[in-house]
Amino acid sequence: MYRCNLSFKQVEHYLGFLLERKLLCHVDGDPCTFKITSKGERFLQAYKSLLRLMG
Repeated sequence: MYRCNLSFKQVEHYLGFLLERKLLCHVDGDPCTFKITSKGERFLQAYKSLLRLMG
């Protein structure tokens, strides 16, 4: 949160957005620990491919 220069409210919003879309999930039911899902990894790969095409 601090390294990204985001407020708590912004972090809550983005985490909710990513969780709803199944790009992140909670680790072992821990509400404070997250990991990227396979869908999230595929999204990141597609995003990086688009950046390479545009760069």
